[in-house]
Amino acid sequence: MVHLDDWSKGDEEEWLTEPGVYMAEVASAKEKTSSTGNPMIAVTLVAAHFKKRPLCMDYIMLRGKGWGLGKKKLEALGVEPGTKEISPGELVGRRTYVVLVEDVYDGKKKLKPDILATEYKGYYAQGEEPVDIYPQPDVLDMGDDENLDSDVPF
Repeated sequence: MVHLDDWSKGDEEEWLTEPGVYMAEVASAKEKTSSTGNPMIAVTLVAAHFKKRPLCMDYIMLRGKGWGLGKKKLEALGVEPGTKEISPGELVGRRTYVVLVEDVYDGKKKLKPDILATEYKGYYAQGEEPVDIYPQPDVLDMGDDENLDSDVPF
């Protein structure tokens, strides 16, 4: 019989923890219910230019008090205003810039969208580019992103 290491070990090393403005991609989206009984979509955002390392979890409210925030986030992800239904899977692969700030949850440093930073509650509208993107991705840390220009000058 082989003994396994602690399952929680190694998880923190993968997540990026430096606040900044990142090009984020929705890696997963799942339908959930909030503690107040309202539907929401839990999304995992990954850094498109840092080998798709995880950035943060975010919760997009679909009804109730959080719907104002949820609408803006969905719009930033390219969902047309007035849309009546959406499958969480439709969000997977969508990209937008996000402003992330440091948060501490259960004693662990994490990132979360800065809902006061932009009109779209921490997200940028489709096609809108921030003035300053930081941290700057290192060319060697950008991974094998098919959206990057393959005509590298070296």
